[in-house]
Amino acid sequence: MKYFIMKQEKQIGNLIKLRDFKGNKHITFTKDQENKLNDVSTLFVTGNQDSVYTDFIENPLFLISDELKKIFEIYEHTLLYKTVVLSNIQEKVQKVYHMVLTDKIDCLSDQTTFYKNGWEKDIVLDKDKLQNHNIFQIEGTTGEYLIVVLDMAESILRRDFVGMSFEEIEVI
Repeated sequence: MKYFIMKQEKQIGNLIKLRDFKGNKHITFTKDQENKLNDVSTLFVTGNQDSVYTDFIENPLFLISDELKKIFEIYEHTLLYKTVVLSNIQEKVQKVYHMVLTDKIDCLSDQTTFYKNGWEKDIVLDKDKLQNHNIFQIEGTTGEYLIVVLDMAESILRRDFVGMSFEEIEVI
């Protein structure tokens, strides 16, 4: 089974920006935190009428478009979602997104290599620890990664989604 890190394409010009978040600090929410979150939240964005709303937003938290959520639901029935409305007051635009609440799986192989500062250099997953998860986050990494199975990545790439790429992760 092959797995991939789902990433937001940052090279797209004129991306919307979340107004009240500074820096690249990622905020991680998992399924066990569901009760601490509102069912519906609003995040304010800045941009103009030509700004691009990608179907996947990586930072500061994992957000997926309404259409992409339909694909997620096909491949992983155990995920939880919280609705997030991205609102651009100046342009009078609102878009519905969903915060993805996943499991964090302890699935790092002992073959994973790390830099001296503790950051992961080469992530390697242990196939015996993955069970049947198709979408998840990795326990024990300093970075935040949304991991998806090959079939799902292919399904996304066959459609007209905007702003994401996939990086294969080694599995042993």
